[in-house]
Amino acid sequence: MTIAAGFQCTEGFVLCADEQMSHGDASQTGSFANNERKVFGCSGSAFSAAICGAGLDGNFLRPAAERILEGLQSKEREELNTSQEEEEADLYAALASGWEPPSWQTERLGITARQLEELAQTLGAAPNLLLLVAIVGTEGRYQFLKTDGLLVHRAKPTPEVVGIGETSLVHYLIDSLYRDDLPLGQMAALAIFVVAAAKRYCPQYCGGPTDVQLLRLKDHSLHVLSREQIGSVERLFWEGSRKNLRPLLNQAAGMI
Repeated sequence: MTIAAGFQCTEGFVLCADEQMSHGDASQTGSFANNERKVFGCSGSAFSAAICGAGLDGNFLRPAAERILEGLQSKEREELNTSQEEEEADLYAALASGWEPPSWQTERLGITARQLEELAQTLGAAPNLLLLVAIVGTEGRYQFLKTDGLLVHRAKPTPEVVGIGETSLVHYLIDSLYRDDLPLGQMAALAIFVVAAAKRYCPQYCGGPTDVQLLRLKDHSLHVLSREQIGSVERLFWEGSRKNLRPLLNQAAGMI
């Protein structure tokens, strides 16, 4: 189990997760945990993508993410290798037959959804694997998808949290701070806050370093936050929480 989350805003996406990988039930003898990356990304000339996930068997997470990213890169290479003349000939033939060109979102969704559906069938032994997939392309185009067991569908525009994220503190932070018009930097800070809360209060399932990747819509770029940046934000969060809640506590005490 783990916590992984995807946050969407007008400037792009933030995908994040802790690195603790639990093996066996934490309450049973012989269980252990190690740290592994759970956020994966890649960039191409016309798109960038990031994937994070959670599940009862984390051994499937990396192969699943890598397969999806490799599929996206292969698709882009195929498109780049197709000559302009061939593209025009195919387009004219299709239009002559009554075909209407799909939007970028529809085309990309179809490609990615098929890949995820095929992948889900091969992961029948691990139906509890959940993935969040964000893709940004040129002209502000994007897709945000989610696998839930063997199902593939569009992710909600509101924060998607998978794994052990159903904790009261995680919900409190999101409900208190999330807005869809937050700048990407503030959304990244919120993502770090959420994972930090899960690591502190669900240490049997969440822990280790936090990984955060940002996808910017304006230039379809991928940015990976450094451990130093994330650690500084985590420390600020805990120090600021204590300072800012104490005045509220004093104010409430005066009402009693």
